[in-house]
Amino acid sequence: MGSFAATVLGSIFLFWSIFSPQLQAYQRNWELRGGRDLVDPWIANIDTESAFDNDDDDDESSRLGLFGALFLGRIGDVCVVEEASSPSEDEFDLEDFADYAMEADELEQWAGRPYLLRFKAEDSGGRTLQVHARMSEEYTDIVPGQPVLGVMLSTSPKFTSLAALTDLFVPDLACWIGDYPYLNRAETEQLLATDDEIWELLQAESTIKQW
Repeated sequence: MGSFAATVLGSIFLFWSIFSPQLQAYQRNWELRGGRDLVDPWIANIDTESAFDNDDDDDESSRLGLFGALFLGRIGDVCVVEEASSPSEDEFDLEDFADYAMEADELEQWAGRPYLLRFKAEDSGGRTLQVHARMSEEYTDIVPGQPVLGVMLSTSPKFTSLAALTDLFVPDLACWIGDYPYLNRAETEQLLATDDEIWELLQAESTIKQW
């Protein structure tokens, strides 16, 4: 048993650099879903018309897992804050961070936590999402009105409340906003390149409101 255990532990140690990223990715995605499965309403035989019309169906649907949907919208507002709970009067203009670099983050050096990007994404249906992510030099060119895409997860097929939101893509800048890459980024970008309907809907969002 001693030799067997040593062999197993030695193999784990040897290949840890290969297995560790996959294990961490699995853990982060499990946390995003809260351990719940993703549901295909067609395979699950959910009466989608009834589910969208009746509030009572939310309880039954929530037991099945999480529903997913694309969020197609635009940047409504963008700024920088010290904490996610910072009030609006403590927001900094993104323009003031034109020379920002993550490795030289003054707040992180002083307080042990980095600056956060705060932005609101909105769509033509009136939905608004406020998102925070660690500030990065990639975000300095973000401006209101740019289209943005992400994936929403909800226990309700009507998405009356959100259970999770993935990282978000700003195609104008080829920029991803988020602290962790939940989406397959190459596949998402390929979807926009090949699906004309989704691309046109996304571009229409950016022209609905004039800035």
